[in-house]
Amino acid sequence: MTTNDTTMSLQRAAVLDQVLLQQELMRANGNRGDGLGNRSATAAYEVNDYLSQITLGDPGTCGDKATTTFVVTDNSGSVCGPGGNDPTSQRHDEALLTIRHVAAACTCGRDRVALLPFDQPSLGLVLPQCLDGNGIRRLKRGMVIAERTGVSSSLLPALTFAERLAKLTPNHAAIVVLSDFELTDPYPNQELERLANFPGYVHVVVLGGFTPGQLEDDERVAISEITPESQPGEVAHAIFDGLTHYRQGVVAR
Repeated sequence: MTTNDTTMSLQRAAVLDQVLLQQELMRANGNRGDGLGNRSATAAYEVNDYLSQITLGDPGTCGDKATTTFVVTDNSGSVCGPGGNDPTSQRHDEALLTIRHVAAACTCGRDRVALLPFDQPSLGLVLPQCLDGNGIRRLKRGMVIAERTGVSSSLLPALTFAERLAKLTPNHAAIVVLSDFELTDPYPNQELERLANFPGYVHVVVLGGFTPGQLEDDERVAISEITPESQPGEVAHAIFDGLTHYRQGVVAR
């Protein structure tokens, strides 16, 4: 990729990021939310200010074949409740910003992103979506619903679903798991081993910063720890890594 190509790719991504952020603000209804994930004007401006501090790298160009990325989210009380283990409380906003950023550089029209909440079945489940406006809106709505209805701390149901979908597709597969890993699975060590053996790229985002010992030195797994000291964008950079692992000419930051 030439310097001009890199510059143009970043410009496309940056422009789309700002356009979609402004749409987020325009959808706000006075000082109230509408119950559908559209924030009040005040809340939307606060999120916009937070996201404006985040700089993502060059997503590069589309790979040799399509990629399906599975974003697996833990929305249990230990993450979302008062005093929960989501130090920034902005993981979904950062995820959407990153998806939009990569979408701006996707020219193949083949890449997909899916949202798989720990809770299965879940109204927040979003099957693999194209990286276009409709797909991003479905993912956003799924994140809102999943956060409001999540109770499960079990990884296995979502992991099993992701494994099945990954085996059905000829595409590259990547999985990004956002959790505090306070798992209630009957055999958590077995589930973590299954995660490490996922048929594709694996990145775990440890909310709260306490990585399971079983994963700490596992070369099959990329790890990002999110702590109260983490800067805005750490979740976004982790998801960026998952979304772009199979792309070409990627510049992380």
